[in-house]
Amino acid sequence: MIKNNQNLNEIQKYFLILICLLPLMLIFSRAFSEFIVIIISFLVIFNLKRMRAFFLSKELRIDFFVIILFFIYLLINLFFTLNIHLSIERTLPFIRWAFFVIGVSYFFAFTDIKKIELFFKVLLMIMLIQSLYVIVDFSIIQIKQYSTIFGDLSDDQSLIYRSNGFFSDNKSGSYISKFFLIPILWLVSKKTNDYKILSVFLIFSFAVFASGERASIFGFFITLGLVFLFLKNFRIKLLKVICLAALLLIILLTAVPHFKTRIVDSTLFLFGYTELIKDTNISEAYHNSGGDVLNEIDSFKDSQHGSHILTAIQIWKNNKFFGSGLKTFRYMSSKKEFENIDSKNSHLRFANHPHNYYLEILSELGVFGIIIFLLLALRVFYNLLYF
Repeated sequence: MIKNNQNLNEIQKYFLILICLLPLMLIFSRAFSEFIVIIISFLVIFNLKRMRAFFLSKELRIDFFVIILFFIYLLINLFFTLNIHLSIERTLPFIRWAFFVIGVSYFFAFTDIKKIELFFKVLLMIMLIQSLYVIVDFSIIQIKQYSTIFGDLSDDQSLIYRSNGFFSDNKSGSYISKFFLIPILWLVSKKTNDYKILSVFLIFSFAVFASGERASIFGFFITLGLVFLFLKNFRIKLLKVICLAALLLIILLTAVPHFKTRIVDSTLFLFGYTELIKDTNISEAYHNSGGDVLNEIDSFKDSQHGSHILTAIQIWKNNKFFGSGLKTFRYMSSKKEFENIDSKNSHLRFANHPHNYYLEILSELGVFGIIIFLLLALRVFYNLLYF
């Protein structure tokens, strides 16, 4: 911890309020969460003189340099974009993240430990409430439609496969899978009782599964795997957690038929393995994977996600070093030149993004962009593990 500076106590109070509000606003309002990021950025800009010592400190120098490098690259990329109007509206506001990082880093470096712990407690409470709501909502939904099969539905009915909790869109699983590690590592650092940690982990696990977001479930286990790889002292506890989470997932897949159809059968359908799906589940898996808009699927490349991925790869091949420009996938994917991609559902290639962060960055920012982004991601992961 850096020695506290009494002249900056007032700023610390503002940072504490804003940073505690941010995880809550991410659930209820994207606009308000953006507003908080901008306020923190302006607080930093207006207090750069006071924060000068910290601004030049070793703790921040690398993080700030990587973000500024990424921003400079985005500015350079504007000269190569294939749609300047789309790219410039996303590029220029990016600078706010550099000052936001300074503000958050300053908060954790200068603020009293009790205030920092207050943030962790607030984050843990928000995530637990969201997770428990998702679990209860999911359970009620699945109990109500337990005996319903897709063929029995009337025209005004539809099956529900997931729960969003307080979210208005399907972002609950993504939210929990991205942030669950922060309160968990804090609980571990506080030498919290193992049973409490395992209980919190299981609640988060159940909530991620109940979201029905396959990418979030996959990301959840990938995160656990990375932590297992890097935190040697946490491996025994983590092994218990991974086993319990896997057991919980197996129980849900076995006991909740529509959850199993969403996670397993529709995934098999997307990869063309229809012979592995029970005849009674084929219709539901077909509907869940896109329904009447789909042509025959022989492999993953013929699925809607497959067409997005193939389009992103082709865009990158045409613009290897600098990509097509930030936010241009929505513009490029509709172009006629990509209708001949190797997918039976190439007509489904249109989308705002290719549903894969890395391919989105690769196709829009090229090789140079993905390298800088990975440097930034590694710094975030390093700070999270070794703060």
